[in-house]
Amino acid sequence: MRWTSWMLHLLWTMLTYFNSRNQANAREFPPPSNKINFPPAASCENLPKYFQSVAPSKWPTPVVIIPANFKTWTGTPPWANQLPPFASLFVYQRTDQGAPNYSPNHQGGYEAGVHLQFLAEHWNNLPDVMVFTQQSPEEHNPDFFRWLGCLRPETLDYTSLNSLYIPFRDIDLFHHKSRKLGAVVEQCWRNVLHAFQVGGVLKPREKPRVSLYCCAQFAVSRQLVQRHVRESYCQARWLLANGVGNCHFGDLDWPTLSFERNDSLIVPRDSSTFNKHTSGAWEHLIHVIMGNQPLLGHTRTTGENCRNFLPSDQCPGSPANSTAVCDNLKDPTEVI
Repeated sequence: MRWTSWMLHLLWTMLTYFNSRNQANAREFPPPSNKINFPPAASCENLPKYFQSVAPSKWPTPVVIIPANFKTWTGTPPWANQLPPFASLFVYQRTDQGAPNYSPNHQGGYEAGVHLQFLAEHWNNLPDVMVFTQQSPEEHNPDFFRWLGCLRPETLDYTSLNSLYIPFRDIDLFHHKSRKLGAVVEQCWRNVLHAFQVGGVLKPREKPRVSLYCCAQFAVSRQLVQRHVRESYCQARWLLANGVGNCHFGDLDWPTLSFERNDSLIVPRDSSTFNKHTSGAWEHLIHVIMGNQPLLGHTRTTGENCRNFLPSDQCPGSPANSTAVCDNLKDPTEVI
């Protein structure tokens, strides 16, 4: 029975994916279905005092890598010698609030806290291309540094740098006998989408379902980041990394959720368990916010790989096809 249900879910996902894929890049999101009133604390004008990292007046390289590290390493990451010549590092530390480049960890949104802090702090002075990673990038993609060395900064817009594609995931992942977090996680996803003015991708009462590349490692251009105003990044950072692990304050907005009101679903929202799963809103929604894709995001197309990476015959290990294929591509949405 379980396998039958899974296969039906997969079939539904693939049908939806093929119907929407060709329209993803030019997608116009519907307006939000309701409005969230953010408190003054969420404003860029009221960022925490530890927001003090200083970017250079001119970034040293066109590509800057921003890793989210806790205690795996200190100072410079051990993999820094694998960076290509066109890339440099901007590193936050997460243990000393009084020291420069501080970003909190467990109640600070995990990797979402670092990524959104950088975007909120440096929105007015961004490098050409940003690569956001986990602390050990190869754990999520053994070919990470090969792909990194094959990036095309001059034409890149947005791409995941991970290889694991999840074809179907819904809010039930967070809602079972031992962990009834579905309602609060859904509320967090809706809040984050509204912060970026794309809340309309999820209708009231609609059950959230996503397709995505795993694990929050991606490259994005300055132009795509700045499609969203700086205030959106400040608000999203406040939702996911406000220091108390709470992505929603007050009663849940039950009329918009896919769950019926049930007091047993209202779990303590200041716990590390809750924060871990609500901060995951960033990972699950990056392709919507940065990549302008629907919730059921598509796999990388041949055209996207050719635009974002050098051809494989010019850069061994590239996920892109050969020069001949890229130069003669008639349908950029085709997957070869």
